Amino acid sequence: MSDTRKSPTASQIRRNDHRRSESKGHVAVFQTAMEIGGIERVLLNLIQELDDRGYTVDLVLTRSEGEFLSEVPDAVSIVDLDPTAVPGVGVFSAVPSLIRYLRRAEPEALLSGKPHTNLVALIASRLSGVEIRTILGLNAMLSHHLETTDTLKYRTIILLSKYLYRFADEIVVASEGSKMDAATVLEMPMDTMRVIHNPVVTPRLLERADEPLDHPWFSDDAPPVVLSVGRLHPHKDYANLIRAFARVRATRDAKLVIIGEGDRRDQLTALVEELGLEDDVSLPGSETNPYPYMRRASVFALSSITEALPLALIEAMACTCPVIATDCSSGPVEILDGGRVGPLVPPNDPDALAEAIIDTLDDPPDEAILRERAMDFSVATIADEYEQALFPE
Repeated sequence: MSDTRKSPTASQIRRNDHRRSESKGHVAVFQTAMEIGGIERVLLNLIQELDDRGYTVDLVLTRSEGEFLSEVPDAVSIVDLDPTAVPGVGVFSAVPSLIRYLRRAEPEALLSGKPHTNLVALIASRLSGVEIRTILGLNAMLSHHLETTDTLKYRTIILLSKYLYRFADEIVVASEGSKMDAATVLEMPMDTMRVIHNPVVTPRLLERADEPLDHPWFSDDAPPVVLSVGRLHPHKDYANLIRAFARVRATRDAKLVIIGEGDRRDQLTALVEELGLEDDVSLPGSETNPYPYMRRASVFALSSITEALPLALIEAMACTCPVIATDCSSGPVEILDGGRVGPLVPPNDPDALAEAIIDTLDDPPDEAILRERAMDFSVATIADEYEQALFPE
């Protein structure tokens, strides 16, 4: 088939002019944009690995935006669907554009990774008339999102998913706990879903962790730093972490850095001021390379009330940073092997979290244990499983 995709002067911002003549297979990855986020990082890692393995990969976006775009390999075509916006329809306005792309490009497999993009991918692939293997990814605890995001839009997405997901070729979930949760919410048998952990640890991650970090709190003679990385979102419960840190700070000199951006910034800043921690707590915003912080922090703390499989926890372990986490949902307990790799504490318990931070500062674990467990989530390992889902023999 000739390459009929749009040129960079239209809606495709970069194209591959030298597509492999002996490609192992053609996969399209569908996403809204490539802004900083966990799912975006998972998809980027997988795209990079599939490209390295000799697959033809198209990154199909509704908007060619986001900080991660610069990290997409040159051989990967970035297709900007640029759909005509329809008020009240949201990402579903991309269905006609995605259908046209699928008919032109005829990829063998189509992969999506979020509840709303999953539906768009599934509808478009089935209406395109092209034989395409469609794989839907779920990287969230749906029940928790229903409890905290009680909107007509989200409830409609779940209702449609209950009916439409049965037409998917494969449903991939990030953890055993999220599999059980999705099966309950979507009223589907668990054997219709496949657990594939997120591809997290890459050679590039380890290289970037060694990059210089110009920050006074991370100098050799500075007090220990407690670190967390993620969206400033209610699910992350950073208020709990800040209150726990206040208890730690009452016993010793220490600092807290929370890397990320989100709609809870004002509330968290107010809490820091209320507790008198302005000189010891920093919320610097988003960071495309948080790994030097992880390499140099004394403790990484995850304070979430729900997680399917938190990437930042695995990334911190790969950077040999001691980790602690709330025993929320399923992800942390699976990653930390029931507490063998790092302490697990009850959610929303600042006293327990503070005690775990202090204990870890006083007696950090062996770096080899952290690194060994992190490598179970290496892209090289996880991509083998994705290959089986995308291109089954």
